[in-house]
Amino acid sequence: MGITLAGEREVLAFTTGERENQKAWEDLLDDLKRRGVEAVDLWITDGNQAMLNALALKFTHSRRQRCIKHKMENVLSYVPEQKREEVEPELKAIFYQKSRQSAECEKYERIYPTAVECLRRDQEACLTFYDSRRITGRQSARPMSLSDSMARSSSAPIRWPLRSVMRAAVC
Repeated sequence: MGITLAGEREVLAFTTGERENQKAWEDLLDDLKRRGVEAVDLWITDGNQAMLNALALKFTHSRRQRCIKHKMENVLSYVPEQKREEVEPELKAIFYQKSRQSAECEKYERIYPTAVECLRRDQEACLTFYDSRRITGRQSARPMSLSDSMARSSSAPIRWPLRSVMRAAVC
């Protein structure tokens, strides 16, 4: 899924393949380039290392935003199940602060140190959207990823005509 310079959503590609396979991601990104995508300002992804490696190789000047939905699921997995309902609203609030400096979770550092460590592990990638609001033009943009939709079998990608520059792309 891409967002054009005019702010319109556009399907960039749809394919099935192995999500944890870097070559599969490289092939998908090469296909986008062959069909005319020259630049993507911001990629919104989960933590899939194969995808991140492929993006770093194929779109070297693009920035990355960590998918907030996936990150919150990761962080909450370190919180006891009976406490997740209490912690989740405050965790979500981190991503709706007015500035990057306000995005902290110190309250839980002593109670749930592994959850806070997980949050901080790729915190910069989680907060890229603070720098990218000028790209999306949305003040409350909370980046979400669609990478789970990539199936685990193989077939040829569906092809659409593409514009050459995208503001953001979601994997």
